[in-house]
Amino acid sequence: GPTRSLVRLDVAQGYAFDEPPTIRAPGAPNGGALPFFNGLLNTLSASVYGVNAVAKKVDLDKEKLAPSKFQEVHTMKRSLIALTCLLVWTGCEPPQELDELADDPVVTPEAPAPEFVDEGPDEPLMFQPGEIEWQDGPGSLEEGAEYAVLEGDPGSAEVFTMRIRMPDGFRINPHTHPAVERVTVISGTFHLGHGEAFDRDAATGLEPGSHFSIPPGHPHYAEMEGETVIQLSSIGPWEIEYVDPEHDPRN
Repeated sequence: GPTRSLVRLDVAQGYAFDEPPTIRAPGAPNGGALPFFNGLLNTLSASVYGVNAVAKKVDLDKEKLAPSKFQEVHTMKRSLIALTCLLVWTGCEPPQELDELADDPVVTPEAPAPEFVDEGPDEPLMFQPGEIEWQDGPGSLEEGAEYAVLEGDPGSAEVFTMRIRMPDGFRINPHTHPAVERVTVISGTFHLGHGEAFDRDAATGLEPGSHFSIPPGHPHYAEMEGETVIQLSSIGPWEIEYVDPEHDPRN
């Protein structure tokens, strides 16, 4: 969390600076509480540097100077350093408390991360083509389709993968899904179109190996050329909402 920055002045060897130090008062963008403080602090640090140079010369020639002049130079140097330290301290902002950051969108996002976590299967899964068990359905598609769940449960709030096998000429009328749909074409040709009206000529033929993703709520439709198998992955519960309720075989 944010804390008060500390500024240290090197006072070794009689406050000896080899060059004017750059001092910043933290607390505002670019490290300064106020441009005024930064300018004033650096002016004072330059003054300390100048007086220090004079003090070095005085140390060399102190036998030639009156004691009062020698003491006056070193007193001035100590006073400037003390004043600089005081301004650095007063120019710093106090440390922020955690509750001051409560409304910060970086600390508290407007949309918190979902609680859903994909933990994967309980044990490794592997399927050979002949091991996949097909069954009629799902009920949201016209008669003639078959499906096989490879992982997860399409009816639950979890990641799932299933395959759907459809005969030649099988049509899926315009519809949407509440969650993203990621599909890979395994065999056959999957003609995919977009929009709320079925238009076979506007559809794109996707051959084996093709992949597509449909965002939630996006209307689309499809027609099969040859027996077609697709593999679908999403997060359940998997649902289909037809644009025209009369196209829903469940009705």
